[in-house]
Amino acid sequence: MTTTMSKTTTQTNSTQPISITPEVMLAYWQDERLQTRQLIESFPEDHLFFYSMDGMKPFSELAWEIISMSIPAAIGITSGHWQPTGSFSRSWNTIAKPLNKKDLLTRWDDTTEEINRLWENMPIERLNEKQTVFGLGSGPVYSFVLRYIDQEIQHRCQGILYLKSLSLK
Repeated sequence: MTTTMSKTTTQTNSTQPISITPEVMLAYWQDERLQTRQLIESFPEDHLFFYSMDGMKPFSELAWEIISMSIPAAIGITSGHWQPTGSFSRSWNTIAKPLNKKDLLTRWDDTTEEINRLWENMPIERLNEKQTVFGLGSGPVYSFVLRYIDQEIQHRCQGILYLKSLSLK
């Protein structure tokens, strides 16, 4: 007895592009931020601020970079006002670097709340607008959101590497 199985595929003839709403994009970003926050929490405090490999920065420095870039990025994403290159931590961020895990997590949470606040007023078409971002390049705003999220993931991967080297992850 021979049995044949047929493969069924569905095709749509829609000419409508797939669109990601600002709410979906924010949920994706905040999910990535939650994963990074959980990684910060998993670090022993002494290793968070002082451990590194091969001359790389400690994970607390990487987390601070993410925090320092998040508000300028969120302002640019939501309003179109992009600060000049290199101004992330010098111009708007007058808050001192945290010196312990509790303060780092507090700054992380405050930044998350500010991103959410800024995002609330973003027009739905904003993500598709073309802009020059931080004087570095032009393209649709959504592409820069994705690049920014990729940067955070890269920083988090370095933190995971640190924990694995310590046999902690």
